[in-house]
Amino acid sequence: MAACGGEDEDRRIELRWGLWGTPEAVQNQRRFARDFMRLHPNVRVEIEPVAGDVTVAFSMRLAGGDAPDVLYAGNWFLFEFADKGTLLPLDDLIARDGIDMGQFFDSALSGIQWDGATYALPEAINVEMLFYNQDIFDRYGVSYPEPGWTWDDYLEKARRLTQDTDGDGRTDIWGCYVWTWIPGFLPFMLQNESNMFDDDFRRFTMDDPRAIEALQFIQDLIFRYRVAPGRQALQSQLSIDMFASGRIAMGSFGYWGVRELQGAPFRWDVAELPRRRTTGNVVHVHSFAINRETEHPEEAWELIKYLTLDEPAREVVYLIPAQKRIAAEMIRAGNEGMPANAEAILATATDPNTVSPPFGPRFGEYSSVLGLELDGVWLGKVSVEEAVRKAKPQIELILSE
Repeated sequence: MAACGGEDEDRRIELRWGLWGTPEAVQNQRRFARDFMRLHPNVRVEIEPVAGDVTVAFSMRLAGGDAPDVLYAGNWFLFEFADKGTLLPLDDLIARDGIDMGQFFDSALSGIQWDGATYALPEAINVEMLFYNQDIFDRYGVSYPEPGWTWDDYLEKARRLTQDTDGDGRTDIWGCYVWTWIPGFLPFMLQNESNMFDDDFRRFTMDDPRAIEALQFIQDLIFRYRVAPGRQALQSQLSIDMFASGRIAMGSFGYWGVRELQGAPFRWDVAELPRRRTTGNVVHVHSFAINRETEHPEEAWELIKYLTLDEPAREVVYLIPAQKRIAAEMIRAGNEGMPANAEAILATATDPNTVSPPFGPRFGEYSSVLGLELDGVWLGKVSVEEAVRKAKPQIELILSE
C-alpha cells in the first residue's frame, strides 16, 4: 500500500533524478517515475530536467556536491565523469542481481564501460544511417544502395544524382551529404580501419594514412567532385531539412531521422553506410548512471533497473531500444512510418564495427582543438594533412596532462 501523508510520508526516501531530452521524452519519464513510485511506495522520485548543455550542467552540480542521485548519461560525457570518479561503478550490483548484460547491443555496452568497469545501464541507442530519396533515385535511373556497397559505389551514385535542374549553373539537388563533425566523419575512418586515438587515449592517430584518406574523401566530395554541399551551400539550413525538401538525394543522419521524415512528400528508405576496407559506424548511447555520493544507492539502483529492464525500455522516443530483443520487435512490427529496409537498422546496431566514438576524458577540450583545425578543411582552405599536423601536438598535450 502506498504511503499517504503524516509520519509515513515523512519516512519516504527522496530520490532526485536528473533528466535531459526532448519534451516528449521528459513527459514519458515523468510517467515512469509515477509508476516506479507505485511499485516502491517508500520512495519519492523528484525529477529535475536539465536545459541547455547537459555536460556543463551536470559537471557543475557534481563538482558542487549538489548533483541528483540518478543522472541521465550520454556517452559523450559519461567517460569523463567516470574517469573523475563521480559515478558509482555498477559491476558488483550487476553480478549480485544476475543481470545478463548480453541482452543489450554490444554497441550500447561500448558507451557505458570505461577502464574495465560499467558505469550505467543503457536505455537506448542512436546510430548513423544512410537515408535516401527513392523518388530522386528513380528519376535519374540510379539503383538503390545494397548491402556491401562501397565508397566507389557511393561516389558513383552521388555524381549521377547531383543535378542542376534549371540550367542556371547552380546545383539544385546534391547527390550526398556528410556531417563534417566527429559522428559524421568518424564512420568513414572506421570503414578505412583507422581511428582518432590509440586504445589507451595517449596517442592521437588521425595522422595515419588511412585516416587521412577518409577525411580526404569527404573533402573531395565537397570540393573536388562537388556532389555534397559545403557550409556555404547549407547556409545555416539544417541538412535534414534540405533532405526533406528534396535538395539532398542521400545523407547520413541519426535514427531520429525516421521520426523527422514522417509525412515527407516523397518515398524514402534507409541503408547501411558504405564500406571501404570494412564496415564502420558510431553509436550514441543514452543511459542512466548513479551519483557516487548518493545516500540511497540501493533505491537509485532499483530505479535505473526499472527504467532500462522493465516496461519503460519499450517506450523510448526517437531512439532504438538498447535491448536487442525489444529493438527487433519494434523494428520488425511493421509500424506505420518505419522504413521498408528497417533490417538495415538492426544490421548496423549489431555490427561489431559500430562503436562509441572516443568520447574520453577532456573530450570538450580536444574536440574544440580538432574542430578549429578542421574548419579550414571543410572550407576548402587547408589540406587534411596540414590540419591534422597542427592538431596532433595540441591534442597530445591535453591527453598527457
